[in-house]
Amino acid sequence: HLPNPMSPYPGNFAVKQLRDDLLLDRLVNVTGYPYDQPAGTLWNDQNRLLDIESQRLIYENDTEKGQSGSPILLFSQDRSLPPVVIGIHAYGVDHQLKSNSGVRMNERVLRYLNFWMQREP
Repeated sequence: HLPNPMSPYPGNFAVKQLRDDLLLDRLVNVTGYPYDQPAGTLWNDQNRLLDIESQRLIYENDTEKGQSGSPILLFSQDRSLPPVVIGIHAYGVDHQLKSNSGVRMNERVLRYLNFWMQREP
């Protein structure tokens, strides 16, 4: 239980495209609802980015089916700022890479997100 009731408007995360040098060797979090855990429970894993490509982030974070679409979060190094979404988890262990990966936030992805958010439900 929370000590105080939660706001009905809890807020959101910033979504950003960051330069390679701001991402290299940083810890990232993948947070979601894996199918192999109790229904409705939120799980998180933190680990290092292994590689940064123009359209993909590659990481060692433990993920499971059901977590596709989860945010890839980057916290400030001293954790004084809210986390920033830098990608979207999309791919389980790749046999060639032997790591998980996700879609990196870039201009094209941000354009699509903005377009979808502006559409009427």
